[in-house]
Amino acid sequence: MLKNSWFVLSVALLAGGLPRITHACGVWSLKDEGLGRVVTFYVENTLISPPKGKRGPRAMILRLAGSSAATLHSVIGRRPDLQFKDGALRRRGKALGTIDGDKLTLGQQRYTISLTDRLAEWGPMHRWEVKVLQGERLIAGGKAMSLCIGTTNAPPPGERGPKWLAVEQEEIRRRVVLYLAWRQLLRRPGQ
Repeated sequence: MLKNSWFVLSVALLAGGLPRITHACGVWSLKDEGLGRVVTFYVENTLISPPKGKRGPRAMILRLAGSSAATLHSVIGRRPDLQFKDGALRRRGKALGTIDGDKLTLGQQRYTISLTDRLAEWGPMHRWEVKVLQGERLIAGGKAMSLCIGTTNAPPPGERGPKWLAVEQEEIRRRVVLYLAWRQLLRRPGQ
């Protein structure tokens, strides 16, 4: 009886104690050519895979929170870590970079996050081709979609107008910005 109790307790702790990864509202990936990593975006998490064929660091998870694209941020424990405020990306209140439309500046590095509408290819679901340029060099790309943050009152995907498309694009850009901040500023050597 004691063995079964430990087993049930272990499963309960693991299920509740690990970050939740869900496919309920979709999932999309960004391939980072510069680091050789695949970045997979879920509703509440971003999974950063290790470079293919290389030994070393394990996959990393950026935990996300927020009820809308405007409030999307990363968390450590239950504490906000990377947040957007007044056109800036901040870490615990300190400005790390600036955001202006599809342009991001982190330190001396300038990035452009471009989204090309791909409506015809994906039917009623809005998908965009994402390209991330560091200066003039393409460093990452993929096909992205909004992951339900702040769209609970939205009309069905095929009936959304420009206002909702802009909200979805903002969510995608902010997810990419949070990854780029990890990539450039928070990643430890060797990761």
